[in-house]
Amino acid sequence: MLRDEVLPRASNVYEALNEGYRRGKFRLLDLLEARRTLAQTRLRYVDALVRLNIANADLRRFLPDDAADAIGAQP
Repeated sequence: MLRDEVLPRASNVYEALNEGYRRGKFRLLDLLEARRTLAQTRLRYVDALVRLNIANADLRRFLPDDAADAIGAQP
């Protein structure tokens, strides 16, 4: 959901505010707030990926080798 919905939306808002700022429609503070939100959203996404990979590695440690290999298999 972060990758498919939240990140694109935050990016679109930032781009729109950036364009509006260049045209004098928004304040610098508005642009910086959108930039901060986009950066925080990217960090949340990366954190979610890290947690997913750690959980995957933990699961692989507790499963027999054959079952662990099936976890990483692509359908």
